[in-house]
Amino acid sequence: MKIVVYSNLTDGGAKQIMLRIAQELKKNHEIHTIPPIKKIRFINFIHYLYYIYFLYPKINARIANNIKIINPELVLLSHDYLTKSPIVLQSLVNTIYICHEEPREFYDDSIYLNSKIKYKLVNLFRFPLKYIDYINVKHASIILSNSQYSQDKLINIYKRPIDILPMAIPLHIKPYMTERLNYYLTIGSTSKFKGVDFLIRSISMLPTEYRHPLIVVGNVGRDHEHIINLAFKLNVKLIHKNNINNKQVNKLYNSSLLLLAAAHNEPFGLSIIEALRCKLPVVAVNEGGYRETIDNFVIKNYCGYITNRSEVDFSNAIIKALKTNHNNSDKVSEYIKNKYNWKNTMNKLNNIINSL
Repeated sequence: MKIVVYSNLTDGGAKQIMLRIAQELKKNHEIHTIPPIKKIRFINFIHYLYYIYFLYPKINARIANNIKIINPELVLLSHDYLTKSPIVLQSLVNTIYICHEEPREFYDDSIYLNSKIKYKLVNLFRFPLKYIDYINVKHASIILSNSQYSQDKLINIYKRPIDILPMAIPLHIKPYMTERLNYYLTIGSTSKFKGVDFLIRSISMLPTEYRHPLIVVGNVGRDHEHIINLAFKLNVKLIHKNNINNKQVNKLYNSSLLLLAAAHNEPFGLSIIEALRCKLPVVAVNEGGYRETIDNFVIKNYCGYITNRSEVDFSNAIIKALKTNHNNSDKVSEYIKNKYNWKNTMNKLNNIINSL
């Protein structure tokens, strides 16, 4: 089958997944990949609005025409970092949209977002994007989510049947023997949305012997300055790593003490299965898709710890995790490898493709 694969994503787990899916599909199909749109630096907010509402639809129309010239039997799409769902969905037929999440700034509780007046005004002018996203998704032939939690939420929002495509561990994530160093790890941008402020407050409550540095791997978030100031105020050493390669990320999984995960209602939590694969215990809030990845097997083998969103409870869980013997981490690593593998992912996707 002739398939076009397109996504306009910045670096991250979703992009890694789409790249791997394209590689796997090449084994049985004729694959054409459309390069992402060159990332633009906006001069100011007016420039951003003009680009999004006037120029970007025209750019997407050209991309849709280029896809039609290829004349594919199927188009597989993922997120667009500017509009969440890709605008090209409106111009194409026979499409599968892998939707990890909705544009959460329009659906989640506003307390999780930046409360500054500046950002409230920004989202007010961005509000039409909520309806653009809704229309885009309505045009998709098939929609796939990444977890039961995400599926339920997306069905409620888009009023469409949505299936689950099981996620798989990126192939660059591998365990190896190395020394565990005294720092905690979290994956995500420096934002309240990713719960980094919560993690800083939780670490600040730890006894001195457990108050290790927190490494944050991700983009500069909208709350970056606030988070840096909070860490300084609470005497928590914060190390921010941006634009690091896959090898460096894998090394951090294999050398950290714990993965800390506190994003608000994270749809799946790819970093959790990556950490567990690298025999790194996880402490996470009991929200979103985290509870699906930190399942009973992981919990019973003392590699995953789930708490409510309380700094006291979370800091106690960190201490418990540090004091626990993780002799079963090898067993959990193999369990995660077998549960979240590319064979399962591609079997499900190929079955969907073959049913079209």
